[in-house]
Amino acid sequence: MLLHLLFFVLLFGCASPQSSIKSIDTLNDEQAMFEAFGKFAQEHPDLPESVYALYRRGEIFQKRGRFEDAKQEYARALERNAALSQKNERYALLALYRQCDLLYADYKRLQPAFVIPPSAFEPKQSAERITYAPVTTEKLSLKKTLGKNLVDLLNGFRTQGTSVGATVTDYINVADAVCYLSEELGDGFMRLGDSLRTLHNAQGRALNPNKMILAAYQANVDAAAQYDIAAKDYKTLREELLNARTDSATSPAVLSTIEPLIEKFATKIVEMRYKSGYAHEQNALLTLGAEPDEAQKNATLKLPIEQIDLPIGEMASLLYLSQIVERFRAPLS
Repeated sequence: MLLHLLFFVLLFGCASPQSSIKSIDTLNDEQAMFEAFGKFAQEHPDLPESVYALYRRGEIFQKRGRFEDAKQEYARALERNAALSQKNERYALLALYRQCDLLYADYKRLQPAFVIPPSAFEPKQSAERITYAPVTTEKLSLKKTLGKNLVDLLNGFRTQGTSVGATVTDYINVADAVCYLSEELGDGFMRLGDSLRTLHNAQGRALNPNKMILAAYQANVDAAAQYDIAAKDYKTLREELLNARTDSATSPAVLSTIEPLIEKFATKIVEMRYKSGYAHEQNALLTLGAEPDEAQKNATLKLPIEQIDLPIGEMASLLYLSQIVERFRAPLS
């Protein structure tokens, strides 16, 4: 402890803050380096170099596999930079990149799921319903946070990419990720609905048909909603890229990628409209031949995104099928 105290006195005692931060990077002891960066950030909250110190602490946490601590340290670097009058945009952008990378891994790991009560496998109807598990809400919340961060990162890469060593591939990956969040979640909802058809409990019983239809329908509607969001996101990003072509702030490296991305996103818009239509088609097929009781012919689902009235039966199936064409051809608003 005494040796560490003497080390910090020698490191910070006489040197200027700018030279001190450079000295810390030369240390061979990782723990001493980690502590020194922390001390610097604490003692010099008004200096742009403190953003670098917090960023480096995040890197060390990440290297050690302490990903939650790393995300918090990157967040501290971003908050510090936002509060400074003299910014350190380079390391704030790098901190945002690292944070997004970790959050994106969390996002892909989390998948929508159902909570299925044991009564859902009984032939007799019960009041208990198949509902979304908390992980579904957690993923939706993370989607909102990560989406905003990725848009900020994309804008930063467009104007400052060369200063942080960002490659064209980095820019493309971030641009894809911005829109892929909704598409990936839509795919997750579709898989969830499909999984109910072959689900059995420990006794080998399949789900009650009506409960299966209601839950699968809910998952498919939410999938379609996410595909619709993805289509709009791809459309918005494509328009931004069209504008970026004539923006003098856009770096030459990014300019070279814009044309193929514009074409790719146009294709993705069509693909998302198709996936949305397919999800609604599956709901029409789900209701064909269904034999619900009177209470379920006009059941109302409480969905995370929207509340809809769900009629079940042959006439409803014809109605849904007639609407599929509109899902494919409807213009984006």
